[in-house]
Amino acid sequence: VALGFLEPGKVYDALVCTDARAEAGARAQVHVERRQVRSSDRLRAEAFASGGCAVRLQVAQGLGKER
Repeated sequence: VALGFLEPGKVYDALVCTDARAEAGARAQVHVERRQVRSSDRLRAEAFASGGCAVRLQVAQGLGKER
């Protein structure tokens, strides 16, 4: 997913939740990833037949958020 809709020059915290592959003994089958993104980035998520993906984006707060 291209993130060109985000405001250029800002850094965003992305919380990406996707379906995880079923593993023996796993309580939840959700993979959660946190990363910082910009408008020039793309997010990639593997999609399973009956799965989905959710992404929460918010402007990064505080110092040290630049990459």
